[in-house]
Amino acid sequence: MHQKTNDASKRIENAIRKGELARNGFLPSERELCKEFSIGRGALHAIFDELEKKKLIRRVSGKGARIVYNTDSPELIRKFLMILPMGLVNARAKEAVEVLLGATAAADARSAEVVLSFTNNPEERLSARLEDGNFDGVIFLERVGKASLRIFRSSPVRFIAANWEEEEKIPSVRMDFRGIGRMAGRYLFEHGFRTIGFAGGPENAFIYKEMFCGLKGALAEEDLSPDKELTFFMEDHRETEYYRNKITCLLKRAAGKHAAVFTGRDRWACLLYQFASECGLRIPEDVAVMSYDNISWADGEKAGLTTIAQPAFETGQKAFELLYEAVSTGTETASAVLTGKIIERHSI
Repeated sequence: MHQKTNDASKRIENAIRKGELARNGFLPSERELCKEFSIGRGALHAIFDELEKKKLIRRVSGKGARIVYNTDSPELIRKFLMILPMGLVNARAKEAVEVLLGATAAADARSAEVVLSFTNNPEERLSARLEDGNFDGVIFLERVGKASLRIFRSSPVRFIAANWEEEEKIPSVRMDFRGIGRMAGRYLFEHGFRTIGFAGGPENAFIYKEMFCGLKGALAEEDLSPDKELTFFMEDHRETEYYRNKITCLLKRAAGKHAAVFTGRDRWACLLYQFASECGLRIPEDVAVMSYDNISWADGEKAGLTTIAQPAFETGQKAFELLYEAVSTGTETASAVLTGKIIERHSI
């Protein structure tokens, strides 16, 4: 840049950071800016290129340059899109609602707006929504497809995944699943159990692989390992009879061994309770059960299930705060890893 253009660039950047140029979230017209800072349109376009690289503005076709840097100006009301997959909302409604409530509570504290989109195919309209300049950022609830990631690679709009359960490293807030497995292993060992099994979801799912590794690591510190006969990775979307046969076999092997089973979600623990009752086994007298989430089984508390609570509300809250910070400061979106808290009842 020439010195005159460089000086104008610094003055425009400072004015943006101080909130002196905001007009309903946009910069004044190119004509006005050129006149105010005594530069030509070519120089202004070069300045816009630099400001866009610094994440201070985003050019919107037909509308101008939208300011994405936060100021104290009341004109700058941040607007975010939150995408919630219908399948997930239907299957795990309480968890989804808690994450949603956390995100909207954090937005309210910042006087920001959150627009909800319930869809299983967000990519259909995502590009258009980002290009129209109406949204400062996007929050995905748990699922981010490869097509969505490709769209964001060519967009200055930031995003974050709340309640991320996959291995791929993207801006996200997720649980420390390995730490949860370790927490369960330590707790069960400290309560006198030496025969410990694991019943989780699909073996290739990141969440259950991590939990099992954590459990295995905690037991290895005591020269133990998960009992192979009491370890079962369940497959999703199978008939009830499939689960009944597998879990009943596991429970009968555990009976009389002073054994405990850690389940990857409370809904899996629910099946252990159901099938234990069917074959005349008692929890915790015949087999102890510990789980994770404190959400997916409505009667878990009534049944006395000891579990590691998933902070779903805090997950949504943290996701919004990280995204808002990135949008406001022009920095990359950070990630966070949360841990759970043991809720002691009487299944151990």
